[in-house]
Amino acid sequence: MALIAVLGFNPRFWAAKDNVLSDLPFPLFFYVVLLMVRFAPRDSSEWLGWSLLAAVALYLCIGTRAAGLTLVPGLLLCDWITRRKLTRSTAATISFASILLVLQRYLAEPGQGSYFDQFHPTLAGVIGNIAS
Repeated sequence: MALIAVLGFNPRFWAAKDNVLSDLPFPLFFYVVLLMVRFAPRDSSEWLGWSLLAAVALYLCIGTRAAGLTLVPGLLLCDWITRRKLTRSTAATISFASILLVLQRYLAEPGQGSYFDQFHPTLAGVIGNIAS
């Protein structure tokens, strides 16, 4: 109780509570994704459940900060380095997270200063970004 009181009445926490900060939840979701991918059973029947949970964590990580997108190539590279192929667990995780991101795009109305009002992917735009 004393530890909770010391942390709860800390002036730094009181100053930060009124700000919208993504600095705190982003590392949490980032490391949750990494831990889930690291300890997920790949050869048992539980891989799908772990993939769904990792996808939700990946979705929250990307939703918190756009830098969370770096996890996608990181997961692909990890599979390539460790197994020389894309595992079904990683494919399912990335697919489910992509579905959640697409659903958010159509179900949640983006606000005026959000990233979504600038995000209109087209094939020509994606190819141009890859080329540059």
